[in-house]
Amino acid sequence: MTKTPHHEIIAKRLKIQRVELFARIAQAEKALRAMLNAFTFNVTKQVNRKGHSLSNLKKISGILHDGIIILRSGLRVWINALIRDAVKMGFRHPGDALKPIFKDNQESANIIAEQALFEARLSFSLDLKSMGRSTPGIKVSSDKWQTIGQKIIHDVAKKNLQGLTVSERVWELTARTEQDLKRIIANGIAQGESPYQISKKIEKYISPTVTQADELGIEPGPGVYRSPYRNAMRIARTETNRAYNEASAAFYQNKPWVDKVDVVLSPTHDVEDECDDLVADNPYDPADVVGLLPQHPHCGCGLAPRIDPEYLGENEPPTEEE
Repeated sequence: MTKTPHHEIIAKRLKIQRVELFARIAQAEKALRAMLNAFTFNVTKQVNRKGHSLSNLKKISGILHDGIIILRSGLRVWINALIRDAVKMGFRHPGDALKPIFKDNQESANIIAEQALFEARLSFSLDLKSMGRSTPGIKVSSDKWQTIGQKIIHDVAKKNLQGLTVSERVWELTARTEQDLKRIIANGIAQGESPYQISKKIEKYISPTVTQADELGIEPGPGVYRSPYRNAMRIARTETNRAYNEASAAFYQNKPWVDKVDVVLSPTHDVEDECDDLVADNPYDPADVVGLLPQHPHCGCGLAPRIDPEYLGENEPPTEEE
């Protein structure tokens, strides 16, 4: 009976462990809905009170702007918390997947493999109590990994597929939301709609169900959709997966026992795209996977290492003739 290659076992374990990452994003989705619901409640309350006349539009706009500032701050904290969680899992998951492989081969492993096993067991635990603070608190097993973790968090927050920082993307999202809501409110009052009708349009715009701007009578802008909910989730999913993979890639660097690295498709990957091309080019040198993922918005694909058989005691020792 042919044994399953170790790299396939590791890839399967990592796929299973990545469910934790997707669960964290699902949990964040609930938090986003609560944040947007609170914002919508405050805006619609003011529209119901003052939305009878264009003379009150300036007051409503001022209240809307104040609410946008609070929402902008909340979204930044929300996304940064996801990035920190992803870095934690990106370090921990590879170690967890490698431990059983090394453990099963300890008797035949040499001292280098034992060192690899020790490193694979590092906890890489991040301080989750700091999630609500402006500065990420990182507690890892050594100064080396603390520095690496901080750099990844900093780099992910500073760049993305569009070349903007996370803060700039959040500002862009909330500024567009403010402009759209001002149009919805002004157009509604001018057309003689009741405050109740305008409030319903606001609720629809903020909800996850709106996919196109013209559904609410506002001009479409850049991007596939205009919904602040959908755009916020797109940023969160993409940057969270980037942080996870950057941490994983950092873990694989300069490890003599990591021979190659594979790109592994997400369990939710059901449409052929550029990620399929990456998989077709497997395996990669560890240095070449840094910054490789994500390839596109909403990308959920990951990385998995191939262990050099020499460090598992699977290669025959060279003869004197060799």
